[in-house]
Amino acid sequence: QQPPPPRLLAPAPVQGPKKAAKGVAAARYHSVLWTEDSVYTWGLNAGQLGHIKGEKTVILPKQVTSFEIKEIKITQVAVSDGATVVCTNKGDVIALHGYTSKKIGCKQHGIEKVQVTGGHLDPAVDPGGSDEIDFKLVAGGGAPLHIYILRLGEILVWAEGKDKNFLNCILVVSKPQPSIADLSVFRDGLLIVSKDGEVWQGSISQYPVQNSAAMQRATSPIQNRFVPA
Repeated sequence: QQPPPPRLLAPAPVQGPKKAAKGVAAARYHSVLWTEDSVYTWGLNAGQLGHIKGEKTVILPKQVTSFEIKEIKITQVAVSDGATVVCTNKGDVIALHGYTSKKIGCKQHGIEKVQVTGGHLDPAVDPGGSDEIDFKLVAGGGAPLHIYILRLGEILVWAEGKDKNFLNCILVVSKPQPSIADLSVFRDGLLIVSKDGEVWQGSISQYPVQNSAAMQRATSPIQNRFVPA
């Protein structure tokens, strides 16, 4: 709503685009709406919206124009407190982070699900507060950006500052690798469900390997323990 009310205690319509919405997502400081060919973001403009630096708060859904979207379709969108990730039908994976749009992956066709954690917000942006709640963004806060995609029964991961490309993850288990049906990511780890109905809980870790060819596949294994379904 504009102007924004000090409190909104009941659901109210969002003044969004006239196009039909395909999905919505929300994090602590921002919200996202996407249509077949456009992405709209609003909230605290601290680098994660895909808009230029300057406007502290975007009150109403605003179309992201920082990446080229001609002749493509939006298939998936995921958010964390510090980033927005967009997937397209051409297999592109685009991260809105640090006031920029960065293509993280390409030709990643067949993505079934995307998840994102971490990201750093601009500490120079004061989110404000109220008489009851007073908080500020802290320099160096947040966590490194991690993007996870579920594709063709496998999990692939991209880590900020470590990986140039998405790397396959493997389960450290003494049996054949399961085919993954679903995953849910949180800050310190993830839950995955195999197509056989097994549920696993674990975290991403990296370990050195001697064979450089094997490193492309096994750089980011998941250390797990089995959780009965």
